Amino acid sequence: MSEELRSAVAAGVLGAEEHHRSLLQSIVEVARAIFGAKASSIFLLDEANDELVFEAVAGEGAGTLVGRRFPSSTGIAGWVLVTQQPLVLENVADDPRFGREAAESTGFVP
Repeated sequence: MSEELRSAVAAGVLGAEEHHRSLLQSIVEVARAIFGAKASSIFLLDEANDELVFEAVAGEGAGTLVGRRFPSSTGIAGWVLVTQQPLVLENVADDPRFGREAAESTGFVP
């Protein structure tokens, strides 16, 4: 076992990461249920690479999207990140900020 791994285990970091992922997964599952959506997801920003990363997904795409990356300016999620403004949309496909090409690449277009 490497010294870094041994230190992470001793500090409880590995367990914390599992709890973090579990919390995010719970959030997307509850959000999906509340809104009756086909899918729900959470992106986190990878600042070093300036990318949005799927961290939790419920519903369509759940088995394949976690870890998938997009440029941070992509679509509605990118707009929310840049403007730091919350946004509620009835139909994302009708919004000019919607990243149809990115959505199509995931296999799920809302």
